[in-house]
This record gives sequence, C-alpha cells and structure tokens, in this order.
Amino acid sequence: MVVERWTIGLESAQGFIDSIHTIAESGRRECHTSVTRHSANFFSNLNMAVEVGVWSCTVEPKKGSTVNPPAAIRITNVALGDVLADPSGRTTVKLTYGDNGAMDEEEPPKKSTFICALTPGKASYFCLVSPTLLTILLAQIEQVATNLVLEEDEEYVFEAVGKNTVYLTGNYIDQQGMDMPPFDDDSDDEEDAFNLEDVSSDVEMDPNDLDDEARRRKKKKKEAEKTDGETKKAAAEREVAGGVKIKDTKVGTGPAAKKGHTVSMRYIGKLQSGKIFDSNTKGKPFTFHLGKGEVIKGWDEGIVGMHVGGERLLTIPPAMGYGKRGTDGIPGNSTLIFEVKLTDLK
Repeated sequence: MVVERWTIGLESAQGFIDSIHTIAESGRRECHTSVTRHSANFFSNLNMAVEVGVWSCTVEPKKGSTVNPPAAIRITNVALGDVLADPSGRTTVKLTYGDNGAMDEEEPPKKSTFICALTPGKASYFCLVSPTLLTILLAQIEQVATNLVLEEDEEYVFEAVGKNTVYLTGNYIDQQGMDMPPFDDDSDDEEDAFNLEDVSSDVEMDPNDLDDEARRRKKKKKEAEKTDGETKKAAAEREVAGGVKIKDTKVGTGPAAKKGHTVSMRYIGKLQSGKIFDSNTKGKPFTFHLGKGEVIKGWDEGIVGMHVGGERLLTIPPAMGYGKRGTDGIPGNSTLIFEVKLTDLK
C-alpha cells in the first residue's frame, strides 16, 4: 500500500474533515457489507477446511469469468496486476451466484454482490487530528485480503467493473471432515473402558465383579493387538499390473471385489501437485463394471481385491490413466492419485 501524507493548518482544513470522513466511511462500509453478505453462509466449517492446492482466476474488464469449482475454493486475495490500463480509475469486483436458499425452484434465482473496490490512485482517507494540525493520509489500495468460499459444483460469475484487470487468488479446500465419505466410519463407538483407578477407594465391589473386569481387560488387549496387526498390514504399499501402486488405508470387512462385479465407489482424484480434478463424496456413488474397460485401466486393476467398506490409495502412471494426450483438467503424461472407498458390490 502506497501512502502520501499532507499536513495543513487545522482551521483551514476544518471544512474538509467532514467530507473526508464521509467518503472513507462510505467506501469501507460498501466493501465490508458486500463481502459479509455473500460470505456469511460459508464460514461455519472453515476451521475444519484443509488446503489442498493453489487456485487463481483472471478477470478482465467487460469479460465475465465463470467458475464452476470441482471442489470448494477459498479466495484469499484480490489484486490489480503490474500493468494498469487506468492508473487512477476505480475497479470493483462483482460476483453473481445462485440463491441456494430457494429450494422450491428448479433454477435458483441469481444474486449479485460486490467483493471489493480497487483503486491505484488516492482512494482511502484517514485523518489524524492534533491540537493545531490535521494530517491526511491518502492510501493507494491495489489488493484486498478476503476470506470468501465458493462451494463445490455451483456456478459463480466474476466481473471487473472498470478498466483494470483483476486477479483472484486462493486455495482448493477440503471441508468434508473425517466423518463424511469417503472417510466415514460406519462402526459404532465402543463403550468407554472401565478403569478401576477411577473408582473411589470407599466403594465396595464384589470379588466376582473384579474377576469379570480382569477378563474384560484381557479381551480388549487381544482385540487391540489384532487391530494393530491389521493396521500394519493395511499400510503396506504394493504394485499391481501396469505399474499401478495400491495402498490399503483401511481393510473392509465385506466381500472382495473381483473382475465382473458391479462396484459402487466414493473417490477423490488429484494430480501430483495436489490439485483436485474430480471427486464423488456425496449423493449417488459412482458405479461401474470392474474389468470391462468402462473406466481407466488403473481403476480396472487397482480396485480388484478391495473389500466392501475398505479404503485404498491408488497411484496410477500415465500409461494406465489418460496417457500422453490427457483430458479436461488433466495434462498429458500425468500421474494420477485417487483416494477411493468401496461402498458396495453386486
């Protein structure tokens, strides 16, 4: 932020103070109110969000930029570029989005708001008054920090109202938490272990109850040792046909998938950079016939052997994915990483 300082006599400036306060308060309130109005519905789960990749968008004047996020995006900064078409003109960033609260309508009505206003010239005013002097700071605002979340699979249109190009920057984020697919745990919470150390010494207990408690602790110890062994087994990574690497992060308890089965999957697909290019974590699971060529080769080989309820990490080389040509959102020769969960098979 570039700041200039003017100092003038207080008596000669008194008539100017009210005008400066009015302009500054109006600009501050416009930007703050607009951002708050659009962002309020998104902030409840931000503390659980995990940043998984960098996102950016260029918004040119008179050209709307449409964004359909494949995953949730948090916009953290809005800025002017290094080359300005209008070195002193104001450019506002307008956002148009669907009203998800209108549940009764097939096509939600569109709403518009303004995220911020950017001015490379003298745009924001602050007054410091001493007994004899008035100091006026004229600040150049060329970027604004934001905390605005765009939800997955919704449509957003950004417009630059003015002559300067605006650059949006942020991160793809994972808001789902560990209790949602594909990381949900269907098992019931175990009853808290009974600990004799928590019992007051003046409580009388039957000797048989103590024997039962000892047996119960012994049983729990064996179960814990068995679970620990299964976890170590699940953590081992191995390679299957085509160079596909698989790692079971959780071994399911249901039947195992074989070629010819119809399998239902939850998944998150990422590039090696961490950018999410596709996902299915809610709604109807993705279903296909295993080994029939309906999906990339890496899936036909990497899903085999999974048990229902199990979770697996697939690392798929380009030859078993989209090859040299790539596809929408996936550059050629990309190694793909999938976090998958088998929910059902037939």
